[in-house]
Amino acid sequence: MTVHQRVKDYVKEYAKNNGLKQAYIAQQIGFTPKRFSELLNGKAIMRIEDLEAICNYFGVPATTFIKIKAESGKGA
Repeated sequence: MTVHQRVKDYVKEYAKNNGLKQAYIAQQIGFTPKRFSELLNGKAIMRIEDLEAICNYFGVPATTFIKIKAESGKGA
């Protein structure tokens, strides 16, 4: 699963549970509804800054959407 798909699923669930429209969420984050839709549908590249803005709005860490595997033996 891609990052934009994880974000899309999260946004859909959040919107459903809170009775919000995706366009409203987009504007609250600082995106136009079109840009937000393009990010969620993989039609635009989601930059680190985009993901950071989304995470800040929802109050979640980036690891909510990005699964990071720990490398053993590195940096020790």
